[in-house]
Amino acid sequence: MSSMIRLHNPADAILSCFILLLHVLILSNLSGAQDTLAAGDGLVGSDSFLESSNKLFRLKFIPRPGTSQSWYLAVECVFMHPAYIIWVAFPNVSVTTVQPRLIMVQDGQLLLWLDNNPLVVNSDQPTMVENTTATINDDGNLVLRSPAGAGGVSGSGGGTLLWQSFDHPSNTWSPGMKLGLFGLKTRQTRRRLLTSWISEDNPSPGTFTLELDLLDPNNNTDNNYQLVAKRRGVPYWRSGEWNGKNFSLIGGQLRLPGEFDVHLSYFSNENEAYFSWNFTHNCTVIQLESNGVIHLVPMNYSGFWGYAAVCDINEDEELGFYGNGTGCIKSEPSRCGGRDKFNKTSGTIDKWESMSNSSLGLADCRVICRNRCSCDAYASRFSDGTGCRFAISGKYKYTFADKGDTIYLRVERAPRMSWKWKLVIGLAVPLLMALILICLFPHLKRRIHRIRGFKNLELSKKGDDELPYFSLSSIRVATDDFSDANKLGQGGFGPVYKGKLFNGQEIAVKRLSRISGHGLDQFENEFILISKLQHRNLVRLLGYCNQGEERLLVYEYLPNKSLDLFLFDPTKRDLLDWKTRVNIIEGIAQGILYLHKYSRLKIIHRDLKTSNVLLDNEINPKISDFGTARIFQDHDTRANTKTIVGTYGYMSPEYAMDGVFSEKSDVFSFGVMVLEIISGKKNTSFYHPDRALNLLGYAWDLWIEGRVSDFADPSIAETFDMSSGLRSVHIGLLCVQENAADRPAMQEVISMLISESTSLPAPKQPAFSAIVSLHNEHLSENPQLCSINEVTISDVQGR
Repeated sequence: MSSMIRLHNPADAILSCFILLLHVLILSNLSGAQDTLAAGDGLVGSDSFLESSNKLFRLKFIPRPGTSQSWYLAVECVFMHPAYIIWVAFPNVSVTTVQPRLIMVQDGQLLLWLDNNPLVVNSDQPTMVENTTATINDDGNLVLRSPAGAGGVSGSGGGTLLWQSFDHPSNTWSPGMKLGLFGLKTRQTRRRLLTSWISEDNPSPGTFTLELDLLDPNNNTDNNYQLVAKRRGVPYWRSGEWNGKNFSLIGGQLRLPGEFDVHLSYFSNENEAYFSWNFTHNCTVIQLESNGVIHLVPMNYSGFWGYAAVCDINEDEELGFYGNGTGCIKSEPSRCGGRDKFNKTSGTIDKWESMSNSSLGLADCRVICRNRCSCDAYASRFSDGTGCRFAISGKYKYTFADKGDTIYLRVERAPRMSWKWKLVIGLAVPLLMALILICLFPHLKRRIHRIRGFKNLELSKKGDDELPYFSLSSIRVATDDFSDANKLGQGGFGPVYKGKLFNGQEIAVKRLSRISGHGLDQFENEFILISKLQHRNLVRLLGYCNQGEERLLVYEYLPNKSLDLFLFDPTKRDLLDWKTRVNIIEGIAQGILYLHKYSRLKIIHRDLKTSNVLLDNEINPKISDFGTARIFQDHDTRANTKTIVGTYGYMSPEYAMDGVFSEKSDVFSFGVMVLEIISGKKNTSFYHPDRALNLLGYAWDLWIEGRVSDFADPSIAETFDMSSGLRSVHIGLLCVQENAADRPAMQEVISMLISESTSLPAPKQPAFSAIVSLHNEHLSENPQLCSINEVTISDVQGR
């Protein structure tokens, strides 16, 4: 639904534009009484519209709040005042023009004009049929029908049904609309779901979804489905099992005051499964709000908004099914001493820390602030309710004001304890500390012993019996006593030096420069993992040294150093032609696939980035730096951590937001690298003067506009192959999709890369695709959330 059309011949393009403009100027200025666009008809500006025959719904251009030249094409219910929007075409694209235009073209395309470029509203329609008409039905469904006898699905109103807006819901579930899974027997199952707006004023895809999901993931029977509301892919409400009349967790039908009932129905067979509903009164819808609340909105009750089965996401409490629901799933408490609630207030704060990410809404801001204990308040960054601002303890002054900004203040800690409780705690704490010390003494003794001599590291259990041991004196000679002239860089736990052994072999030596908890853990983790891994696309460990307080890992030396030093250097990038970049992409993919599937241990790297990909003499890639990797058992699919590790710009959304990581986390990082390799631009520092996007968003925009060639690095213009380049960008976008389940596994990625006959599914909009480069607006005091300056923050949990 979001594809940009391209006219095949320049002369045809000019002629078509001229004809279309004539249609607009002469034929398309419809009156509000018409409900159908015939071929050649159109809408121009905000004063023209289609109106359903029952006068309840209109298809028209809606101005974006706060702007005079930005519009959305939407269907609204005009029964209520003000009118209520139930559907938006291209929710993430606003038409920026003085006079927005919609035209029903003779060949069957419904075109929305963005300046001089058309968007095809019905682009996913299998075939275009001449003399197609577009009608706004009495239920608010925008329907495209062909003349009698043409292809399509039979429908009411004459002709055959070719396309309908009910197949592309936004945040509103209208009576008769189906939510569920379709094409279950095909290779590309279609999921139809509700997606919340990012804010009340911005219809771009937001934080929450309402969709069909399995009751039991291990059971694929036809009746194993329920409705589930999710926040960034994580469920927060479930309807429970459907028994033909009601859901098990909400106890009955949705009901309005008086005698009016909402009647739900469920259908399932081997090819599709979906829920739908009906209501006898028009203009009543179920809406997924931008804050995650599910509302039943009866338009015929002026001012009444009925709750469906909902949860109060802001307070982690159940509003339930009119106060009696049990389907809400509470989130895990933060580490901030129970200070997880926020009060809505009005006022001003003199100093904010900003996160200029227009793909984040208030619910995302709350999650970030809630998990950062030094964060006392949050608010929206931009006037349309997107982006985040945070007030950090001790760095701001809050002033209450009736007409100030809307601010959410963290609820203060519980009141002070009485002197009796203080006395009890004062006596209990020393005793408890003494018991803890007694219990931990053996562990502390072993820890001290390990730090001083590394004596308890049993290679037969953790490493490789045949891995060579290097004496400290030999490494000192090889590196000229760790001279600054031989220093190659700074790793996650210490510096890296170049060296040369007596036999002339060049080596790279990682040195743990300081005995610290994280540094030692990373050292051991990398030693344990890399000693068991052997692959042509992984850096090779030659040996180790643990003598006195020195901890050293000896690697093969790769003279070309890391990929980022070539890719982002104005002079060196010319050495990476298109064929070389394709080889690098495939090599990285093979290395990750080995880690996930074919190595002795199933490894999730967790810090894949271009600076952790080294290049050998022939520019072949080798993945390095396994200090923060995690070992998975064969049956493990994902894991959780309270401390986030990795590098900003490469972390998947479920990992950055909720600490959930899996193979798909590495797939996301790989997708970012693919787009960086193709474009020669860095995701974390990308800037475009005309687009408030990061590199992922820029790639998505060009993909939508059909201008993938503009995305390629100009230095490879002469060697760039359009066919393989388009396919590579396509694969990169598939890997950086927001929902982990939508991303392909690395085995599928390899198949896509090496076989052009492998069909590729359509990608969805990337996660974090509208993050403006933070630079000086980053959250500087949250080392546990991410690393903005490419310093990896670690919490090693190898096992």
